[in-house]
Amino acid sequence: MSKTEKSTEQSANKPVIIQFESEEFYRAVVSQLLYTVDMELAATAKSKKDAEKLIGKIINKELTPTIAIVDSLLEDRHSEGEVIAKKIREVSPETKIIAYTILEDVEWADYVAIKSNRVPSKTIIRGLADLLKIEFPTSNDAAKYNSD
Repeated sequence: MSKTEKSTEQSANKPVIIQFESEEFYRAVVSQLLYTVDMELAATAKSKKDAEKLIGKIINKELTPTIAIVDSLLEDRHSEGEVIAKKIREVSPETKIIAYTILEDVEWADYVAIKSNRVPSKTIIRGLADLLKIEFPTSNDAAKYNSD
């Protein structure tokens, strides 16, 4: 199993989350955020080649993601995220897609999280809460949440 891929044997309470992101900083942000709410990435794709392999795992039923966090730009163009999202919807229509991007006018995702503080209401954690229909603790409750 590669460094970027974790066991997908998740408990019934934990979603299987994958990420398509070329920038190490944003992969780390998402990984750290998920860690704070007792979740983790099942797999990541850093390039179009990685994305093809990851989608192949979904097609082959080696991976059944609940959530895919997809950047609009993987290598060359801002349309790459949309292409990945369409492919995910084709092979795994039940997977919810969060666009994690600098663009605010994305229409190909179930939720849009903005990679800046320009729109504080559009965050990864809010997208996860909305799509998974769960409530995350506030920062004051985080220590209690992680000790359960």
